[in-house]
Amino acid sequence: MSRRMDCAACAGMGLLVLGVLAAQISPVMNPPKWDEFIVVYDAHRVVMGQIPYRDFFNFIPPGIFLILAAVFKAVGTSTLTVGRYASSLGMIAFFGLTTWALRRRGWSAGSSCPWAAVVPVALFGFWAVPSHHWMAAACAAGLAAALARPEEASAMAAFSAGLCTGLGGLFTQTAGLLLAACSLVLLLQGSRRKFPALAAWAGGIAAIWGPVLIGLTLLGALPALIRDVILWPMRNYSREGNENAGAALQDLPWRVGDLWRALGAHVSFGQVVTSLAGLLLYGTLVLILLALVAVAMVQFARILRRKNLGDPWPVAAILATFLMLGLTARGSANWLHVVFASAILAPLWLVAWGGWAAWPRGARIAGQVMLACLLASGAVYHTRGLWAHAPEAWEWTDVDRPIRDQAVNRWLNSPGVLAPGDTIAAFPEGGEVYLYSAPAAVGYTYFLPLDRDYNSMGDHQIVAEQILKNRPKWILVTPGMELEYLDPASPVGRVLRLDYTRASIVGNAVAYRRQKGGPSRD
Repeated sequence: MSRRMDCAACAGMGLLVLGVLAAQISPVMNPPKWDEFIVVYDAHRVVMGQIPYRDFFNFIPPGIFLILAAVFKAVGTSTLTVGRYASSLGMIAFFGLTTWALRRRGWSAGSSCPWAAVVPVALFGFWAVPSHHWMAAACAAGLAAALARPEEASAMAAFSAGLCTGLGGLFTQTAGLLLAACSLVLLLQGSRRKFPALAAWAGGIAAIWGPVLIGLTLLGALPALIRDVILWPMRNYSREGNENAGAALQDLPWRVGDLWRALGAHVSFGQVVTSLAGLLLYGTLVLILLALVAVAMVQFARILRRKNLGDPWPVAAILATFLMLGLTARGSANWLHVVFASAILAPLWLVAWGGWAAWPRGARIAGQVMLACLLASGAVYHTRGLWAHAPEAWEWTDVDRPIRDQAVNRWLNSPGVLAPGDTIAAFPEGGEVYLYSAPAAVGYTYFLPLDRDYNSMGDHQIVAEQILKNRPKWILVTPGMELEYLDPASPVGRVLRLDYTRASIVGNAVAYRRQKGGPSRD
């Protein structure tokens, strides 16, 4: 009977995960996000033969571009549609690997599957698009599965942990550091054959990063990799005054406030239900995060008091939590980045807690209540579009349609606007037009004015040189930042003033056309 119940629980959770993931594919229920275009278009640059960092800028490590580029090449097209399906497969991998990790720690199938479903069901919907963060979370789940029993870890298990660590670092700098720290704790403290295990683990990392570093070196991109992925984020990512520099969780009040205010408005039954589900989801997640930090601090104090590390998994999870808190605070501590951090920490803490049956009765009851809240509220809130929308088949086959049909892309693709071989530049985010109208003339898919304290003067100089070299026919800027892009202190602003003429406003873009005549012109 228990086996049947376990099978039923796993099947139910699998269907729930697939259902929630399927809802996120639709561009109506999950409108395209700005970062989605940056990731997808920069992967398309790789498909077109460009070399990361040498030919285009991005502070993200190359993993997401290389993986998506391989998928795009296999499918034969670079689209949001393909990217979203690839991202969903990454979440399915997370679900499977976390379930496996918990099973190896002694959890039953009936208890492991629901907990493994929390990230795909309750967290993924906050940013359900192709993202390096979700891939990094899948790597954390893979490491948890490989080293679930570090004392029994074979050379192959240690090598697999190295692969997951290397892949994690290939997706985000933070994940690479966290997974490396966890692996070292687990292998040094838990493994019975430490040095062979460490050698195998290092071999796994080398198997991932060796070909990438050798390839980028041969292609002349290694110095650019160091500049873009290491030095640039340290100097610019959360520089004081820019969009990433703010108080921790500064966006949480308005997120919750919007849901709360909706309850007082004259709204439909479906909107009331989804607002309540959203409030429950946010509230439960905040409580769990606070409890997690508290548990980490208490456990750390106990370790110091008894002067004995004990089971390596709690030590690894505590270390990962403190590292993640510091790194997230140092970077961008908004709600989404806390969600991304939680997705990486989730499989580590679940494995650290050991077998579900070993929990105290009160902890099991509290855990079951939280689990039910997360799955129910997450499933309702992240599929809220179904209350007000009857889905159509095209939403799962042509995610790109709403953006491809936007006014600016219709205009760019109308007769006489672009000729074969023309390029364009669009600021601040250009993937929305590059994917559907003309290739980028610049190597920055996301590029902000100088006074936004995000892109440096050096970035502006590079973009200005690329404009002069590639001579895009059109430069598009958003109306709200038009004057900022014309800043005479910026090399880009000077080129825009001297070599381009303001032509028209199309949709949410001000179009500047390249002039004829002059030393740097046609």
